[in-house]
Amino acid sequence: MVLLALRPDGRTALVRHASGVDRGRLSLIGGRLEAAEWLDTAVRREAFQSLGIRVESQDIEFAGLLHYQCESGAGRLCALFTTQRWAGEPRNAAPGLHSEVVWADPGGLPADCHPLAQAVLDQYVAGTLYSTAAFPPDLPGASR
Repeated sequence: MVLLALRPDGRTALVRHASGVDRGRLSLIGGRLEAAEWLDTAVRREAFQSLGIRVESQDIEFAGLLHYQCESGAGRLCALFTTQRWAGEPRNAAPGLHSEVVWADPGGLPADCHPLAQAVLDQYVAGTLYSTAAFPPDLPGASR
């Protein structure tokens, strides 16, 4: 699941990975569900862990579902949510994981965005509630 924390100017928060295989790449705020966790709870947790902001469930809006396939062939679902309201000042709340927070235009992302972030934001900008993607894009069945 991912969250677009949208400022009034339409820009959304991205975080730059500080280490690992995605070091230097920009990604959306989000992650995987923990055991017995509801989506809205996970979205709120990720917003706090990554940006240090508190988001209320009633301020989260469902914005789409991306069904994607990774290189191993495993299928995954990415639920997209947005919010325009939160408490606190967004900041890098996970300096061990992220090196910075970058505010970007969803329709004009920097070249160093993670492919999943690009696919999710392309879907969001298009206003499509459901789409598919594959990483890398030449996986069988990727073009739907």
